[in-house]
Amino acid sequence: MGRALEKVQEVATAIGESAVDLIESVRADGHCEFMTAIAEPLPVQMFMKIFGLPLERQTEYRAIVKEVLSSPGVEPKERVRRVRASRR
Repeated sequence: MGRALEKVQEVATAIGESAVDLIESVRADGHCEFMTAIAEPLPVQMFMKIFGLPLERQTEYRAIVKEVLSSPGVEPKERVRRVRASRR
């Protein structure tokens, strides 16, 4: 159980750090659209960190998630293809 607890603590620390980074990125403006600036990117960043995915591709992964969630009945590979095609 020791290693599992360490991993949970690492993730908890990463969540806190990412939340602070996101808040700091909008702090100078004095306001933000919370869903877009904080609530949407935070879980995506956590998923990416947990699975070792590059954070610089966050926009691409968020687009894939939105496509997958908004296209019922479409095969996953087709959804990913659509997102990639839209980014060209």
